[in-house]
Amino acid sequence: MLPFESRGPEARHLPRACTLAPMLRALLLVLLVGCAARPDLARERAALLELHEAQRCAHLAEDAEALVELLADDYFELADGVLRRPPREESQARFQGYFDAVEFLAWEDIAPPEIELSADGSLATMAVQKVVRLRTREEDGTEHIERALYAWLATCAKDAAGRWRLASVTSTRRPESAETTLSAARRALGPDERLANLRGARATLDCDGPTGPYRLVLDLALDGPWRLAWFFPGRAPSAYVLEGGQGWSVAEASGERTPLAPAELAVLRSHAFPLLVPLFERFFPTREFAGVQHDGARSLERLRLVDELGHAASALFDLADDHLVRLELLDARAEPPAPVTLDFERWQTVDGLSVPRVVVAHDARGTWRMELVGAALRFAGER
Repeated sequence: MLPFESRGPEARHLPRACTLAPMLRALLLVLLVGCAARPDLARERAALLELHEAQRCAHLAEDAEALVELLADDYFELADGVLRRPPREESQARFQGYFDAVEFLAWEDIAPPEIELSADGSLATMAVQKVVRLRTREEDGTEHIERALYAWLATCAKDAAGRWRLASVTSTRRPESAETTLSAARRALGPDERLANLRGARATLDCDGPTGPYRLVLDLALDGPWRLAWFFPGRAPSAYVLEGGQGWSVAEASGERTPLAPAELAVLRSHAFPLLVPLFERFFPTREFAGVQHDGARSLERLRLVDELGHAASALFDLADDHLVRLELLDARAEPPAPVTLDFERWQTVDGLSVPRVVVAHDARGTWRMELVGAALRFAGER
């Protein structure tokens, strides 16, 4: 006979105690689980960012072995509609062959990675937007620069040692377009928040042309009037005010304003050198990507444009740094409209943003060289 079957009075409570025991054990288990250490998600996020940075370092160092070390044993990838599970040896050989054929100039985030962690901190996804710039080496010895914009989703998991590894990557590449070119050109100017707060610019340029030296002074507002003045030795200055779609020449003595024709307005607006890239869409309402061309050691992206007067134009951007290097325009003051070329050289930083230091203009009359000798930018919240 089992003990709890005893008929004695001392045993009458045993069945109830035995019934409560499982409940007490379950309650204790719940309490223990509730008191268990929760994962430090901030620390895990920092570790994932270290994994992300390790990928960048491996690419820039062209270290295939270090890159493969970051992959999980069961790593797989999705791209171009294909799922692949390459063995580690195959991945390393593929990366090394790629690195041998290129030189990485940049492997940079367009925006900070977006990380999502599981509640227990054991699984994560990382959404990445990246610009990759590299120099390719052709079999004939020539070199070209390429830029590509990628977005991918990486799944990350911990290995047996508790280290984060890449479990899978699903990758996409953004096709080249006028917008990708202009987005890169805006990023090349400086930090996004600085550019977003830009409100205007003042600039003084010392110039020399077929008629001799002169000085050009610009006072430009993104959402207000523009004032431009040319100062020639021994002559009264030529002053102009532009606002919205209108413009006037201003007499020095009387201040009297004379309206300008649309063709004259377009020529004057093309002198807004510090603001050309931020206002590119305003100057050229129609834009189309026209491919990459190679000019000696430079690789240039070309955009086909239509200006505010409906005339064809084009722009060239250097893939080495994404800066605007040339505008090819038509001067509508001539009949028929005559070609004008503006070359932008020696970009420099002013108040946290890049502006061209030298602008060289070419037309049928000759060549003008304009060099920035003083500049200041205005930002939101500043007087």
